[in-house]
Amino acid sequence: MALDANDKVHLCYRHHTDGDTYYATNASGNWVTERIYNGSSNPGPEGCSTCSIDVGSKRGIVHITYYTSCGTRDIRHTYGSAGSWTDMLIDANGESYNFNHELIVD
Repeated sequence: MALDANDKVHLCYRHHTDGDTYYATNASGNWVTERIYNGSSNPGPEGCSTCSIDVGSKRGIVHITYYTSCGTRDIRHTYGSAGSWTDMLIDANGESYNFNHELIVD
């Protein structure tokens, strides 16, 4: 979870039934949720991704990093805002089975 400069909440999470990674925010005054990673190739309690989130203090851009533990085992960085995302591959086919991480953006 991260708070932006206006104390609005930004979350990333893996849904336990479909294995997908989601972004949610109440920045508009209402909760908005959208899928940022489709991990449904292996849904269930073992999960398909772990994520970390932060919001840049100067421009308010949301940054999310996540590890796709299903299939490709990629480490990815997605940034932008609700409805407008850019996705970057950081490391392809990693062998880390426990990618615990924290993202801090200034």
